[in-house]
Amino acid sequence: MDAKPTTQEARKCGSCGEVYYSNIAFCQNCGQPLEVLETLVGKVLDGRYQILSLLGSGGMGTVYRARHIRLESDFAVKVLNPELVADEASIERFHVEAIAASRINHENAIKVTDYGVLEDKTVYIVMEIVEGRTLREMINDGAIEYQRAVELLAQACAAIEAAHQKGVIHRDLKPDNIIVKNENGEDMVKVLDFGIAKLLETDQPGAPKRVLTKAGMLIGTPQYMSPEQCRGAKLDPPSDIYSLGIVAYEMLAGRPPFIAEKPKEFVAKHLRELPPSLKQNAPLIPASIERVIMRALEKSPSDRQPSAAEFARELREAVEEARAMAMQATLVQGTGGKAARTGSMRRKKGTVPTPPPVALDDSAQNEAEVPVPVKLRWPLIAVAVGLLVLVGLGIWLNPFGKKDQVSTSAGTLVEPDAMVLIPGGRFTMGRNDGDEDERPAHEVEVKSFYLDKFEVTNQQYKEFVEANKYKIPGHWTNNGSYAPEEAQLPVTHVTWNDATAYARWAKKRLPTEAEWEYAARGSKGLQYPWGNEWKDGIANVSRGGNKPAPVHSFDKDYSPFRIYDLGGNVSEWVESLYTNYANGQPMSDCRECRVYRGGNYKAKIKDSNAVHRWSDYPDTPTDARSKAEYEEVVFPIVGFRCARNGESGPAK
Repeated sequence: MDAKPTTQEARKCGSCGEVYYSNIAFCQNCGQPLEVLETLVGKVLDGRYQILSLLGSGGMGTVYRARHIRLESDFAVKVLNPELVADEASIERFHVEAIAASRINHENAIKVTDYGVLEDKTVYIVMEIVEGRTLREMINDGAIEYQRAVELLAQACAAIEAAHQKGVIHRDLKPDNIIVKNENGEDMVKVLDFGIAKLLETDQPGAPKRVLTKAGMLIGTPQYMSPEQCRGAKLDPPSDIYSLGIVAYEMLAGRPPFIAEKPKEFVAKHLRELPPSLKQNAPLIPASIERVIMRALEKSPSDRQPSAAEFARELREAVEEARAMAMQATLVQGTGGKAARTGSMRRKKGTVPTPPPVALDDSAQNEAEVPVPVKLRWPLIAVAVGLLVLVGLGIWLNPFGKKDQVSTSAGTLVEPDAMVLIPGGRFTMGRNDGDEDERPAHEVEVKSFYLDKFEVTNQQYKEFVEANKYKIPGHWTNNGSYAPEEAQLPVTHVTWNDATAYARWAKKRLPTEAEWEYAARGSKGLQYPWGNEWKDGIANVSRGGNKPAPVHSFDKDYSPFRIYDLGGNVSEWVESLYTNYANGQPMSDCRECRVYRGGNYKAKIKDSNAVHRWSDYPDTPTDARSKAEYEEVVFPIVGFRCARNGESGPAK
């Protein structure tokens, strides 16, 4: 049973009599529905705020959605836990902190609009309502790509800097107190609960500063507290910097630097233990990013960044340093589009560029192989042996005989060349209420086939390039290769012809459009790989980054067949021509255009469902204007994965 109330909510089990002081709905003993004993829902608070619903509860208080009865506007009302305001001194402190918080006028700080103390000493604070996801929810979905993480952190820093300028130290920075909302396709950060943690302190003459209350609650959250906060010392801006450093570490590694079971164990670690290096838990994070975050986690406040503004500046400079180290001279801009349907992307018959030469046997799509000259075999073997030794430092051997597993920046494991058998079946392809090229919905039968579990990575594609002296993708500017931290990113800047050449070399093929859609939707015809409703944060779609994330960074973006990243990250070339479902005729005057499927990191959400179709030329156009558009629109967002006939079995 929950401890005696720190919330305004109480519920009782009519079967066993157990009482709960939280917002759970069912008895944890017998599973029966709970009866409400106490609640503020339905009441009018302070004669002004009609309590509409319970939004959540935590260590500091209970949050409700409420409507101002005269303004007819909705707000979030936090009713503080009674122990925070148990005497007149703490109530006076609440007044001071509430006034200070209301003066933090910044777009990234939650706006405090009102506060009050009732006759029964019920204390509340009124804030704007923010619809979004907490950073905690986002981290639970997997580590966050570092460029996006830095932008989120920079916005949080801006709010913290504004608070510090007003003399307010947050004291309780953690992923739960940072909300990310989608505003016109862009991330907007809101930081919550400024100054509330200070209510747990005491200023009574002769009384020591409290680190632990009698209930065992820390001033703040132990996992994110600075060493000086653990000691009960006076707090300055560097204390919040330390907490932000913990948050940053967790965003990039998917876990905090310190793990413990009890609050006092966290205190001991913050005071005495050095945090493990960020690269230990996120090996692909650039060294420049790690350096900035580890500085924020220094034990001495004077060794950290002196301000939140400085922390943000260093983070952004670290991103630029990482880009420079990767020798990325330019960042390709532009959003994905159905390029083959725009007039500038259409060309007359006969102008399709000739595919680059590659030693392939076109008569055997699944079994074709590029022969390696005898004089190259021993050097290649030597290189391969060397690579195996190096890669062995970061690879775990699968005891069940599967392919080796490579760690990604998200902390997940990727099995190179892993394929999943998708049993054949019938499903409804397309839909009747979509774009013209998605109609009509029609029954399709798919035979059993294997499909790559993950998108083909830069590392995998490089093996093909080196084995065949094949042209490198145009964005590989690191001495003819990708940047080291981009090994597990899906390969992009590849044409359909390039993808086909790789697939044949790997003794595979590209999936047909029907196979791809079946793999993404399953036999039930889901709109998205995970279900029929869009869910923010599940897939790498419209997240504001300049490149895709490592494969399998979004752990919940998988289809009913456990194929990952079909919902986002990069769109994927498929075998099929871009034709009308009803009559098989080309959908545009580009008769040779090929289809690519799936959302991507730049796509709009509405274009990222599993029936949406994209299309473009199978190779780079030759005329200057079309070539420029192709390189700007298609190259940055399109990659591929491979398939293989079911009866042949997966590649070994």
